[in-house]
Amino acid sequence: MKPVPSFEEQSICDRSEDWRWFLERRCMIPVDLEYNAPEKFKVKHHEGCLGPITLGTAHMTRVQINQTSDHVGPQQGDLIKLTMPLSGLDTVSQDNNQTTVYPGQSCLFDPVRPFHEHTAQDLSFNWCICLEKL
Repeated sequence: MKPVPSFEEQSICDRSEDWRWFLERRCMIPVDLEYNAPEKFKVKHHEGCLGPITLGTAHMTRVQINQTSDHVGPQQGDLIKLTMPLSGLDTVSQDNNQTTVYPGQSCLFDPVRPFHEHTAQDLSFNWCICLEKL
């Protein structure tokens, strides 16, 4: 398994590709990423596992995360993603529903189905991926 990259010390291109790798391989969420200012993109994160649950905290600059039906494959199982901003705003859209998640609130969605996640400002957040039905 590829080690979790240290994103801060990488070139912009490598940082972007490794973040995409992290989301696809470690979190099992293949996505497309769009940046308002790619040269300013930064991400810091810490993670750990508690049985079938991966938990983490992260801080990232503005980014749009898109998962389309092209990304969804038969190898993906039951996943649930919970995100809770500590600062900044996170807007999540799925199945024609959209919500803006403010600090202290949480959002639960299915990362196996198409979704769009947009951070309009820098975002610090806690996240959790559950890889099995509990």
